[in-house]
Amino acid sequence: MVLPAARRLRDTLAAAGYEDAVCRGFNGGHDDLCWRTELADGLVDLLSRG
Repeated sequence: MVLPAARRLRDTLAAAGYEDAVCRGFNGGHDDLCWRTELADGLVDLLSRG
């Protein structure tokens, strides 16, 4: 499963000092119709930091 690996990555990043690392799961497939909104939200969040 991808979600447990993503959560481990988030925890590893947080332990390395990246406290604002976020992991969000969603109920959907692995295609652009399912993840494009999450990708856009993540990019907006990432690029608004600074």
